[in-house]
Amino acid sequence: QPPTITCPANITVSNDPNQCGATVTYSPPTASDNCPGVAVMASPASGSFFPVGTTTVTCVATDAAGNFATCTFTITVKDTEAPVITCPEDITVPNDPGVAGAIVNFDPPVASDNCPGVTVVSDPPSGSTFPIGTTTVTCTAKDASVDSPDAACTFDVTVEASIDVKRPSGGDLFRGFGTTVRWESIGNLGDSVKIDLYRNGNFVSTIKDSTPNDGKQRWKVPDALSTGRGYRVRNTSID
Repeated sequence: QPPTITCPANITVSNDPNQCGATVTYSPPTASDNCPGVAVMASPASGSFFPVGTTTVTCVATDAAGNFATCTFTITVKDTEAPVITCPEDITVPNDPGVAGAIVNFDPPVASDNCPGVTVVSDPPSGSTFPIGTTTVTCTAKDASVDSPDAACTFDVTVEASIDVKRPSGGDLFRGFGTTVRWESIGNLGDSVKIDLYRNGNFVSTIKDSTPNDGKQRWKVPDALSTGRGYRVRNTSID
């Protein structure tokens, strides 16, 4: 006569922190037989690590005569742990020439999860055209589990309006003569601008602290200005 065996009820648990599964301890199955000496084994054993998903545990009761009986139950481990996501730093860029915006590429956010399969989506995505002003980029990390929440972070992309200077362009020689600084306003700029002179990227002097943002400013190049090329002007909106 085979023994009788009764398994525990099905078990559902959440994953252990930072693990794609859980260590689960369960009550042993109960077994009886008409003769003493019945032995019970369960696989996987109580205290084993169970991966995310459903695992069937098979229990076997064997008596001294070799008769046996089996039962099964399931252990389900749900992944309830959200991913972790880190966004890039805020980005500030000038507008693209002649455009009231800029194409901006950024490093992808870094995401990790206790289980493989995390995906990341950025909105707007890298490589989009961002308008002048500040746009908030939302990045979302989603793992493969329907039981865990998504994770999100944000960062800002700021496109600053600029002034496209037409002249001097760096290849002109004007010392001692009068010339006109000309520019084209791009984007939402103020009514006045400041005009500074640079040479090879280094500040030289201020041409005008404030002048109307009308695209032109007459300027007599000082005799004391060093002869040479590489001069450029930089216009900055001041209101």
